[in-house]
Amino acid sequence: MFIKHTPCNKVVGPHGTANVLIMRGVFAKFTIPVYYEYDTAMTPDKLNEIIIKIQSFGFHVLGMTCDSASDNRGCANKLGVTEDSPKFPNPSPEYEGEFIYWMFDAVHLIKLIRNHFIDQGKICNE
Repeated sequence: MFIKHTPCNKVVGPHGTANVLIMRGVFAKFTIPVYYEYDTAMTPDKLNEIIIKIQSFGFHVLGMTCDSASDNRGCANKLGVTEDSPKFPNPSPEYEGEFIYWMFDAVHLIKLIRNHFIDQGKICNE
């Protein structure tokens, strides 16, 4: 669902998960929420539809980032993203032959390492 104005702007829940896509400028300073949905995994078809819609408004999607949740890794795998080739084809016809780069959020990965040390402690093999 693309974000649209509603008179009461309330969230009905509870929900277990949320997907939120926010567009940020690389050379211009802007942050725009463009999509949200509760309790569903992002699929390649849904992501490609969102990218095509964003680019139809004149923006050019160059890359994306997300946390390393299993649903996000699954979507990346289905798009053909690998460690050796962290990109997938741009789905928009006007950008045929170009790629969108997939990056897992480094700050989130550092937070996971921190949580591991807090929960498990440091393991030394001596």
